[in-house]
Amino acid sequence: MKTNFLLVFLLWAGLAFGQENNIKKKGNYYLNYPASDQLTNFKATDNTDKTAFKNTIIGKKRNVKVKKVEAGQVTFEFTDKLGEGLDEGKTYTLPVEEFKNIAGPNYNRVEWRFGVYTIPFKLRFGGFSFDANVNLGTSIGAKIRMKREIENGFALEPIFGFGIASIKLDTSNSGTSSGTNVSAFTINTGVLIHITKAINIGLTYGFDNMSKNDQELYNWKYNGKGWLGLGINVTLNNESNNTGAERSEDLRITSGN
Repeated sequence: MKTNFLLVFLLWAGLAFGQENNIKKKGNYYLNYPASDQLTNFKATDNTDKTAFKNTIIGKKRNVKVKKVEAGQVTFEFTDKLGEGLDEGKTYTLPVEEFKNIAGPNYNRVEWRFGVYTIPFKLRFGGFSFDANVNLGTSIGAKIRMKREIENGFALEPIFGFGIASIKLDTSNSGTSSGTNVSAFTINTGVLIHITKAINIGLTYGFDNMSKNDQELYNWKYNGKGWLGLGINVTLNNESNNTGAERSEDLRITSGN
């Protein structure tokens, strides 16, 4: 019952800290193979000839950085090296709606994240005991995206975490004469596989350590010994960031494709 309540809480936390897909000033984006008729109002801010430049981006994917969004216009610069000096030191504009139609965000390749986790199932070494207990802790990790254009695509996240585990003691695993539960400090590391925006599962390796007094009293045979666990992690910070630092209130986009 306690474990079920914990999982419900973690799911709620993941939804409560959900993320928005706002395009941001200073954010990194890509122009997604625009057609000629989608660039009707494309122009350089210094009013130089745009014909040659348009020919380098029509039907191609080009990376850009948004400089500002104001007066219904998106001002951006190209971060690709397009050659012939066409992109060096220049900025370009498109109307907001036209930019929305052809642009998608380039999310960070690596995102540092903070979250909470539970590891309900552990396989303990030194006897290969499989047990279930309530384990709650915090973790930090580095989410590594395989494709920057996809917000919630396949990603791996190495993590480090620590927390508290409730250890069930009985005559088979300790010196107690009757069953009891004791708390232990747990530390773990592992790799998470992302399956939704915030909730993910992974394989972890760690150790549980009772206090010195409890260990002397109960002589738990798995104290300080390694275990493998199947864990569930929920991130608490906004993980939809691209490299932009400022939100724009007059431009929103829904997807990275």
